[in-house]
Amino acid sequence: MRAIIVSMIILFGWSHLTGQSVSHKVSFDPSGKIYNKHTGKRVSDEEFSKYITDNPRVSFEHEIDKYGEVARYLLDTTTREVAPRTEEDQTKPGKPLPEFVFTSMTGETVASQELKGQWIVLKFEIFLPMLDVAALKQLDTKIESMSNKEDFVMIDCFIETADEITSKIDGELNNIFLVSDAMNFQLRYSIVRYPQIILIDPQGIVVGYYSKESEIDWSGLTVN
Repeated sequence: MRAIIVSMIILFGWSHLTGQSVSHKVSFDPSGKIYNKHTGKRVSDEEFSKYITDNPRVSFEHEIDKYGEVARYLLDTTTREVAPRTEEDQTKPGKPLPEFVFTSMTGETVASQELKGQWIVLKFEIFLPMLDVAALKQLDTKIESMSNKEDFVMIDCFIETADEITSKIDGELNNIFLVSDAMNFQLRYSIVRYPQIILIDPQGIVVGYYSKESEIDWSGLTVN
């Protein structure tokens, strides 16, 4: 059977910097991973092909695993509208953040379970054209000079490819893990404002959400 290609415009949320909505067009093949949202039963590719013939506009939710891969596409047959993600869907402060396993642009595996005992500063960036590269490099230099830099890890996630990021950020960052192609992680954590930072304590608990690095007390990121 030929592949099923679905195209969607995903509305991520809003940019703090521009006050404008942030969206991205994606195309994907959901074959073999389609499930009915309400019954939990798998929808065969044949059933789905018949369904979209009669209903070209479909509502999907992406269920993302800790590796940033789509585990299931949840089909809602009761509506043609895609329910927008909101901040209410985010992990609340005081609760553990669902696991992640990133692969950085240098090929390193960055896993939340292996970072237990350290603070985590997890940032989801605005689109590259709006990125303040000078500020990012200044932050990298600032971290280098911090006496407590071994007590925390900073991870910066982009939806763009590694090549696109490299062409924008000239030179390496020594104290920030850069992660490319991270759109699915934005969906996993219901990120709706950009840029957005999640501060996670050494036990893996969400402390809070921030829009700027200056809102974080970096000197307080220490491990006793």
